[in-house]
Amino acid sequence: MYDPNSVLQAVDENLVPVMSLCGIALVGNYIYWIENLRTGFKNGVHSMPIGCLFFFLPHDVTFLAYFHKWFYEYGHWFPKLWWAGLCVTVLMEFIFLYMILRYARKEIMPEISQLVFSLTILGGLAAVGVAWLVVKSAMNDEFFLIIFGITIFWCGPFTFAMMTLRKSAVGQPISAWLGYTLMPICYWSALTLLDPYFRSPLWVSLGIVAFSFGVVNLLYIRRLTTNDLTFKSV
Repeated sequence: MYDPNSVLQAVDENLVPVMSLCGIALVGNYIYWIENLRTGFKNGVHSMPIGCLFFFLPHDVTFLAYFHKWFYEYGHWFPKLWWAGLCVTVLMEFIFLYMILRYARKEIMPEISQLVFSLTILGGLAAVGVAWLVVKSAMNDEFFLIIFGITIFWCGPFTFAMMTLRKSAVGQPISAWLGYTLMPICYWSALTLLDPYFRSPLWVSLGIVAFSFGVVNLLYIRRLTTNDLTFKSV
């Protein structure tokens, strides 16, 4: 695994390429989520798979909760900048949560009341949050660099499954997934400059898989858009 102090030193030594690549990856993330939010509200559906939100929100809130570590124990600008960027990300995740609570019941659990559905979603989120804390406590990933990569990958299979169940690409515009493909390309490239672990075959393979899922979903969206433009909740 990587050494945190060596990573911070490598960040300082490769300031321009690391910041440029991570900046583009963050822009890709914002394009991906903002476009999904826009089309989700436009079409009246939840555009983030529930399984993704259950993972992302506890993960990102945990990073924000480590404020003292980033700002006082390390005091380095790199984790501070991540913290600031995740403030925006967490805000969008709470909007996605609102979208799920507002729209998802009619699609996936129409037989129960809105109250029961909301309690089920919030209870599931809390349960996964506990599981995430157990996983995090067992990981030697001080700056969340590995788990950030896994969150990028996570979107691909869960969104593919959601579109397959719907038989529609509603809420998944091509523009969003073009933004998504920027993330594995730029994030993985940036991390190769920080530590030998991020040049290992296994880690590089995960980046290739994440990018491939982005391409597959882009092609799938084009196919579903041709065959079925509209999803109607029941």
